[in-house]
Amino acid sequence: MKVVKSVLVIAHENADVERGLSDSGKNETDGRVRLSEPSVNAIRLTTDDLKMYGGKPHAVPVNNRLLTLGRSAHRRYTQMLDEQRMKVEAEKKEKAIREEEKKLQEEQGKDLARKTDRLKDQEQTLLKK
Repeated sequence: MKVVKSVLVIAHENADVERGLSDSGKNETDGRVRLSEPSVNAIRLTTDDLKMYGGKPHAVPVNNRLLTLGRSAHRRYTQMLDEQRMKVEAEKKEKAIREEEKKLQEEQGKDLARKTDRLKDQEQTLLKK
């Protein structure tokens, strides 16, 4: 009897996994293949929650809690965008600094080569006298 119960539990657990994979396959369209993991999770959560209302978004009651959660999500999203923008700007600045340093080193190398050539010319001139 224990074996039968174990098999039934495993089968039930697999059914949930299979259903989840099937649902995620429905949500993944050509335009959504590059979604991030948090976005995919949000779509799954939204789809699952809509099932409580028969899959009808207009049936979801809009109350203060829902509005507060929406504002909070928007605030976190804009904060994430700001952080990404700042990171990109910092990377651009670092790249510009590295390029400027490289350019300065190249100019110093060329200047050193010119000075070396000038000294060699002076040496040749002095040796000829």
